[in-house]
Amino acid sequence: MINLKRKNKIKYASIFMLIIFIVIFINPTAALAKGRTKPKTYKPPKSHVTVKSYYRKDGTYVRGHVRTHPDGILSNNLSYNGYGLEKLKTSHGSDSKIKTAVSKNCITIGMCDDQVKDILGKPTEIKTEGTEKPYYKYKNSYIYFDNDLNVMSWDNNDNLNIYLGDKTSTSPLNLNTYYNYDQVINQLGTPKKISVLDNLLEWVYDEVTIKFDSTGYVSSWKSTNDGNNMSLDSMTIIGDDYFTIGDSLDKVKRLMGEPTHQSINTSISYLVYGNSTIWFRNSIVYEYNNYDNNLKIPKINTIPNAQNISIGSTEHDVLCKYGTPEWVSKDYYGTLCFIYDNPNSYGSIFIYINKDGKVERFSE
Repeated sequence: MINLKRKNKIKYASIFMLIIFIVIFINPTAALAKGRTKPKTYKPPKSHVTVKSYYRKDGTYVRGHVRTHPDGILSNNLSYNGYGLEKLKTSHGSDSKIKTAVSKNCITIGMCDDQVKDILGKPTEIKTEGTEKPYYKYKNSYIYFDNDLNVMSWDNNDNLNIYLGDKTSTSPLNLNTYYNYDQVINQLGTPKKISVLDNLLEWVYDEVTIKFDSTGYVSSWKSTNDGNNMSLDSMTIIGDDYFTIGDSLDKVKRLMGEPTHQSINTSISYLVYGNSTIWFRNSIVYEYNNYDNNLKIPKINTIPNAQNISIGSTEHDVLCKYGTPEWVSKDYYGTLCFIYDNPNSYGSIFIYINKDGKVERFSE
């Protein structure tokens, strides 16, 4: 009995050794695989990600699309078309803005191509592949899309149902720099045409063509025709070449040329042109005075009978009342200080405007 058990042990041991022999000598990598981890190799991320169609929590349908990996860099997004347009899409392409447009049976910024077809019907021409600027054509009008096929601009020559906002102002037309998108819409309503030129926006109306800077504020404008019986007397026509708070030292020197005197440092710098001085913080304009009236800054006309300034007045109210400031500065907290000569005394008028664009204090 004991010999039988011993024989069985020898038998099983022999079979086990045979299996080990086969594994090691016939497929040695399989035997070693369990004993070590295969070294990891770096794989670069794919440039594009496919996103399947889905519904948002509010019920909005998002069609399938291709996008880049999220990396926090706006300019390499497939749908990127300049910071001016991105700002417009953020402010006027939200779900709530799109719902408002849908309720009016109109298309608007940020709307997907399927929604456009639901509202405007079948296009007379479709060009969405093999082009940097996808579009739908309706007779003589064009609806342009970004690479995600969301509306980014249009050229409305056929009175299509397009909505960006209502004209609410009943006053004569008045435009100023520092006007944002909403303030322009308040004056003129939905533009007939939106173009993206050198990453900046241009809005075209029957009466006037308006250009915006990268931060979403009016930079310049010109009359589209003879004014179409609208009052343009209060408008200041501003050239494209000027600087203001937030612009770079390089841009100022390009516009103004070589200064009378300068001090360039890593933190605070300044350029002097005659008696006028421009200060820079980390090479960005944060303050200037225009004592010699020789700086290429926005020229803003005063408006006759403009309302007096009080706490809570808007930046626009200040500019309408006093025009172009002689001295402008912006602190670390985003508060603007406008300084004007006081026509009624030998002193100056100081007006402080917070980052929300409202007067928080002033002295006259």
